[in-house]
Amino acid sequence: MPMPLDVRTLCFASGAAVLSLALVMTYVWRQRRTYAGFGQWTLSAWSACLGTILLGERGHLPDVLSIVIANLALYLATTLVLTGLVTFTGARVRAARYAALVGLVMALIVVFAYVHPSLRFRQIVFSFTAGGLCLRAAQIARRRLPVVLADANVLVTATLFVMGTVYVLRGVASLAAPPPHEDFLAPSMSQVVALLLFLTGEACVYGGLMVVNAQRVERDLQNSVEECQVLRGILPICATCKKIRDDRGAWNQMESYIRQHSAVEFTHGICPDCAKAFKEKAPARA
Repeated sequence: MPMPLDVRTLCFASGAAVLSLALVMTYVWRQRRTYAGFGQWTLSAWSACLGTILLGERGHLPDVLSIVIANLALYLATTLVLTGLVTFTGARVRAARYAALVGLVMALIVVFAYVHPSLRFRQIVFSFTAGGLCLRAAQIARRRLPVVLADANVLVTATLFVMGTVYVLRGVASLAAPPPHEDFLAPSMSQVVALLLFLTGEACVYGGLMVVNAQRVERDLQNSVEECQVLRGILPICATCKKIRDDRGAWNQMESYIRQHSAVEFTHGICPDCAKAFKEKAPARA
């Protein structure tokens, strides 16, 4: 039964789709308000685009490009999504740990590309490590995004969890049985399904990350509006001492109340009228 889509064509189609997402994210990054971590997500989209296109050139380009660099780009794309989430939520990125992991994975890819060529073991290494990164990213999205957004983003969290699970299951399948062909581009239903899932997952992740950034912009805007409106309305104020009554019925000094409900700070001085009155009263006190 002929395959409805060959693997090479699907790689180029996936690369083109991710390219459009990368262009949109670059525009948002450069022209709109974004937060720390969004730049890493943008670089991740470009890295995923590069890796997917290089995969489709397997057999036309040297193996160092279509195997080593392609896998490096795809693995970096997953790593940058994770580190971007860490940065976005205000945590510290342990760069040395991620760099060491990338180096280890690439060393294994090189070994199974040149020293002991094996598509099976390359898939095992990539699937388990990338799956672990996706599951860790899903955990961070579930726990930390509600802190900075005051709301969850189910699209990002669920997609990262599903992608991580699929990667791990693919690794388990590769452990259980070798792929039917050592050629990555050979007609294979499993490869087609994997690429379609990858394309769907990438679209949901990068689209969801742009929504995450928009959610934070909306939250900051709402906070700014609330700060501007906090002193609007009628304030109960004492006609004699000028204290202000708050919502709990307590009377507060005017300076204290305004300082608590706005970004205003006070500095003290004496107006000309009070200075004149003070001078007029001074002889009487003497």
